[in-house]
Amino acid sequence: MVVAHGGTHGRSRDTQGVSRDVAQPAADGYAAGASAYLRGRPSYPAEAVEGLLDHFGSPSGQLVVDLGAGTGQLTCPLADREVPVLAVDPVAEMLRNIPERVRTLVATAQSLLFAPQTVSAITVGNAFHWFANAEALEDMHRCLRPHGMLALLWNERDERVGWVRQHSEIVDAHEGDAPRFKTMAWKRVIDGSPRFAEVATFEVANPWPMTRSRLVDRILSTSFIAALPDAPRKVIEDQALALAETLPERFDYPYRTRVWIYERH
Repeated sequence: MVVAHGGTHGRSRDTQGVSRDVAQPAADGYAAGASAYLRGRPSYPAEAVEGLLDHFGSPSGQLVVDLGAGTGQLTCPLADREVPVLAVDPVAEMLRNIPERVRTLVATAQSLLFAPQTVSAITVGNAFHWFANAEALEDMHRCLRPHGMLALLWNERDERVGWVRQHSEIVDAHEGDAPRFKTMAWKRVIDGSPRFAEVATFEVANPWPMTRSRLVDRILSTSFIAALPDAPRKVIEDQALALAETLPERFDYPYRTRVWIYERH
């Protein structure tokens, strides 16, 4: 595995803070809320992960980069399948939650530290909307081998369910101009790029086991909420607790995992 500038992979525990070109408020929020993110965010269903691997082919001799890896919700299922995966994220505090068996690297999508055409596939779970721009696409294209794959995944809340809509209402009141998956602005960016072509899209039901406390973590781990000062964040916490009290102690959160796979041209 080759990293540009003569570096090596390994654990990136000695790198502090956040790479300076990562978007705000994602940087502040994810750094502050890494533990809540780990507790509250869903992983990805086996069917979705296997769908990726069907397009990636044999992992032997390959390098798969999980970009925007966060606390490893997608990285770990790939590693469990013996995929040679490297977790990359601009927020060191997030990567520290990934098990030691998985290699990590602090970097951003606009400044990936890989030599040209050394990456076989890039996965991005619940993050591409933060860096959907020409600069990031150019650097991903530079790193990927010819015909390498770029897979974009999101766990989307099923807002047909009443209490899920309430969750969204609590969060959406504070979003400001933060990039969001639901606007689909990210898709207009990549669909307009000559560097990548869509080859597949699919979705999979992903009911995620939850508890009341984990629902509160899920709400508070939203980047722009985690970045708020204590007083307004406490108001949101009280709203989240009130919503949680309307639910059983244990329940399934109705997510669906949506996947788009692109090929490098």
